[in-house]
Amino acid sequence: MALYFTKGEVAIVTGASSGIGAGVAVRLAQLGVGGFCLTGRNSEALKETQKQCVKQSEGRIETENVVIVVGDITDENVCASIVKETTEKFGRIDILINNAGIFAIGLQDSTPIDQYDQIMNVNVRSVVFLTRLCIPHLRKTKERFSKL
Repeated sequence: MALYFTKGEVAIVTGASSGIGAGVAVRLAQLGVGGFCLTGRNSEALKETQKQCVKQSEGRIETENVVIVVGDITDENVCASIVKETTEKFGRIDILINNAGIFAIGLQDSTPIDQYDQIMNVNVRSVVFLTRLCIPHLRKTKERFSKL
């Protein structure tokens, strides 16, 4: 995925505690993003991503410019906190990376329906809900949002 933005922009990255989300956050820090809200369920892993973002920014980002919101992305209150804490800290949202996602291995006829519901809630519903909350802020900037 190509990343296009103006240096100094503010990004929200979901699923930033590991894998692609952590990698995208670090890469954005290298490229010049000015501030972050990193979200995920693992507090310690998010702190490590925060540390790597600060380190890889080569002095452009301080620890206090990387907001961490720990919680389950399917919880609407967590989504509201992500938007609230980002806008309170930075006054805007420029980039939304909806990266959080889960999967299950199994056949359609053997996957329990509650597992299917969980997958849909994380991979679809939470993306729609968080994006809806961010759209007013994104419209003020450049309407930039992405599903990895």
